[in-house]
Amino acid sequence: IPASYAQYGGTDAADNSGVLQYVSIRHGGAEIGAGNEINGLTLGGVGNGTTIDHIEIFANKDDGIEFFGGSVNAKHLIVAYVGDDSFDIDEGYNGQLQFLISLQDENSNRAIEWDGSTESDDRAADTSTLPSYSNAIISNMTAIGIGVNGTSLHEDSNVGMEIRDNAAGQVWNSIFTEFSKSILDIEKTSSSKGTASTIGSGSFGSQALLENGVLAFKGNIFYNGGKGNTALGTAEDDQVASDIIFATANGNSFSSDPKLAVIGTVGGTGILATSAQPQASSPAKTGAATFSGLQTSFLTQTTYRGAFDGFTDWAESWTKVDSSDYLATLSSDLDSDGLTLAQEITTNQNTDPSKSDTDGDGISDLTDPNPDNSGLLPPRGSTDVVLGGISTTGFISGNGGRLSAGFAISGGEMTVLTTGKGAKEYLSTGILQDTLNDPKMEIKGLTGGGWVSQHSDFNWKTGSYFSQLNNTGFFAQYEDDDTGIYEALAANNYLAEITSTDGDSGGTLVEVYETYGYWNSTYTGSKLEGISTNGFVQTGTEPGQRMTAGVALRNFGTNVNATKRLIVMAKWSTYVPSNDNDPNNDFDILDDPKIEVTDANKNILAQNDNWRTLPASVKTAVTTTGLMSGFRDDKDAAVIVNLPGSGVYFINVYSADSDSGGALVEVYDLDALEAKYGWNLGN
Repeated sequence: IPASYAQYGGTDAADNSGVLQYVSIRHGGAEIGAGNEINGLTLGGVGNGTTIDHIEIFANKDDGIEFFGGSVNAKHLIVAYVGDDSFDIDEGYNGQLQFLISLQDENSNRAIEWDGSTESDDRAADTSTLPSYSNAIISNMTAIGIGVNGTSLHEDSNVGMEIRDNAAGQVWNSIFTEFSKSILDIEKTSSSKGTASTIGSGSFGSQALLENGVLAFKGNIFYNGGKGNTALGTAEDDQVASDIIFATANGNSFSSDPKLAVIGTVGGTGILATSAQPQASSPAKTGAATFSGLQTSFLTQTTYRGAFDGFTDWAESWTKVDSSDYLATLSSDLDSDGLTLAQEITTNQNTDPSKSDTDGDGISDLTDPNPDNSGLLPPRGSTDVVLGGISTTGFISGNGGRLSAGFAISGGEMTVLTTGKGAKEYLSTGILQDTLNDPKMEIKGLTGGGWVSQHSDFNWKTGSYFSQLNNTGFFAQYEDDDTGIYEALAANNYLAEITSTDGDSGGTLVEVYETYGYWNSTYTGSKLEGISTNGFVQTGTEPGQRMTAGVALRNFGTNVNATKRLIVMAKWSTYVPSNDNDPNNDFDILDDPKIEVTDANKNILAQNDNWRTLPASVKTAVTTTGLMSGFRDDKDAAVIVNLPGSGVYFINVYSADSDSGGALVEVYDLDALEAKYGWNLGN
């Protein structure tokens, strides 16, 4: 290459070299000599009258974009997986750059190599009238390295910014994260090189320019460099630099996770891709520093930090990183769950774009009302929403079988309606299941550690509660030999238990309801704190095989959008006798219960087969309650859900391993229990 071709520069900083827009430069960078490879885009002495925006450099052999002097401004630049530095600043470059992306792999070096001068004294040439230092201004950059624990194959390792040779300038509202060596390295030179410090520290070069305020960092997020998330570690153990950079007035952070939507694998595509978009809870969504002390006619003041705001995506539709799924853009659905990245990172959804089932509960993020991003616990509900009752269908054998609805009353006396009848559910074949012909109901209270019978009924029409039951209108469709009790009960734990009067077997339904607001206008301040059902679960998922508990929520507040946080559990139970005729097998437990919560339209809202597999924060909350204590860690099931405050929901309990046996399903008002016992479950 003739030497004359390498001449560049001039005296007009506003020179116009033309327009370069929406250009993707891929797989370039031939080696033309030892240590001398061609950059993806080289800008030599280009003036700020030139238009450069929406430029991508992909897999170049050397640097992505290098600025040799000049004052050209540029926006919307992406450099991905190059063999050296993503951006390289040299020879006193003094332009402005905004909205930059740097993606690196094990062959990459620095996100920014930031040099001042190549003169022997690191100052401007003797004939130059320009300052003795470079003065680039960079804003809204997102730079993602190879991972804090990554292994670099480059001889200079993996660094966010290396600033040297009397380089100065400013970095605003940017994100530098996941660099294996360090985030930031600022050179301090000897007295023979560079600018001297004006504060008497004896520093020269770029560190002196930092002390002089000519090199500055404002509103940036630095996180996960190889030397740790401390001020000193971020600045590569340079105490002077860390003290200046992390002074409170500068608004920089060293320990705040920027919470990008996805930090994938290095060079990964599809579900392994990286995203530079912020999650809904990202600190980068806010906190941008306001430009001051510089000419900002080219720069756009943002309220967010980094290259993207979570709502718009300038990398879509024209880049290699988008078309080949290296970068998860807002319209992408790389985990194929029917949700775009834009939907997944919203506050309402807040799920992992690399997982179609974020919380691992078997329900796709698209349909899961509690999709639980990275183990987030469903939020607290309102104390205005209360448990209104429980109804459970199950199978009773005539050989001593029973179906028991448990309920806990707190806060005073409560009048409850309990009913028992044959359950007439249809099987999937269209055949009506066998129903229990003549149910008997008994209410038992917990006394002295045991269950003591307090009220019973065989036939609602001939029993002692006929008048109250008839006035409810609730029994209009009941058979004469169905049963019910309408009674005021003191605060305590109770069982409403159904058995067969005549030795028949069949499906049955037991119900417990608080009467206030329905058939009773006297409010006592009491509430149902928890409800449960003991029953027998057979092999299969059909009515009469599974056990199904219906739970009613009632909202007594003025906020129609109020919700309730519940814990729902399915456990083995020895309270229910076996449905076989073997006297040596009186207590046949369900070996591996699976739980499923649905709405009234049978849409699955949550499910679980083993509560120990719940996300960490949910599992911790379950453990804190103690409600799973004494039950099997590897078999029993639990979920925590937040549900709209008015409606009916169903809890199905199946056998996960084609077993049959006694099972217990329990539902507790976590909002009430948390206040009562002083727990701090989170959210």
